[in-house]
Amino acid sequence: MFDQLKIVALSLLNPLAYLTQPGQRLYWVYLVGAVLLAVVVRIATARGRGRRPRAVVRWLTAKSIWLHPSARLDYKYLFAKAVIKTLFLTPWLGVSFAVALWTAARLQGVLGPASPSSTSPHVVTALYTVLLFVFSDLSRWAVHMAAHAVPALWELHKVHHSAEVMTPFTLYRSHPLETALFQLRGVAVTGLLAGTFFYVYGPAAQQLELFGVNAIGFVLNMLGGNLRHSHVRLPYPAWLERILISPAQHQLHHSSDPAHFHQNCGAWLAVWDWLAGRLILSRDARPGRFGLPAEELNHRPSRLLESIWGPVRAALTRHS
Repeated sequence: MFDQLKIVALSLLNPLAYLTQPGQRLYWVYLVGAVLLAVVVRIATARGRGRRPRAVVRWLTAKSIWLHPSARLDYKYLFAKAVIKTLFLTPWLGVSFAVALWTAARLQGVLGPASPSSTSPHVVTALYTVLLFVFSDLSRWAVHMAAHAVPALWELHKVHHSAEVMTPFTLYRSHPLETALFQLRGVAVTGLLAGTFFYVYGPAAQQLELFGVNAIGFVLNMLGGNLRHSHVRLPYPAWLERILISPAQHQLHHSSDPAHFHQNCGAWLAVWDWLAGRLILSRDARPGRFGLPAEELNHRPSRLLESIWGPVRAALTRHS
């Protein structure tokens, strides 16, 4: 019992280390990039005194956002999920490697040993890096779409959509069961693709990394990933918004207007929504406010325990 309490206590400190972990959206480089972009956006869109340094700082640090009851639930989720991850999800971290080994072994058993490849290691690295990013993004979109299309999953996903203000911490505001589902997705995609590349290319199957994470993901996070969940509206040109989801487009996804709930579900790439006819460009609409209308809520957006049990109860009772 004492050991378990010690583990829980130590896990509560984990979010403080996110600032130094490139695999986390709260990594300090990503935050600095977001702040710099936000300042540029403010100077470009504000007028007169709104461009002054003091006004920009007040706008970025508005208490009405950062101390809002909904934002405080974001912070609670950050620490609560650190405990859940330590107790239940950490054992999964090595599963992707096991899936990769299984995939490579199965391919060799069915197809026989792979012929030696003459492909340049640089080409293999580039191909593996891009495909890992693309398939990871596609799978995230598919699971996200399921979270909107399957009624029981939508009840769980409402935790994320119930945020009434947006902060970078809103990323961590998701139901633990939904987090587990996305974790399984990552294990499957990474393991299957890695195993396939190991079988075909052997040790040359290495992705291009920056500070230990996929280079493409690192760059996108640094260039405003944290603005997706924020009050900083950053649109892209229309042509680019058909390729990459802009922060403004993702904010539209969080609109309280039910017409926007199931649009712009892409993680990074917009092409999946575009092909599915679910893409809205930022020039065509703006969110009036964030959150869910009262008839959609299955918990109070500021209560931690309610936000964990309420969605499960709704999923079991409304859709059984």
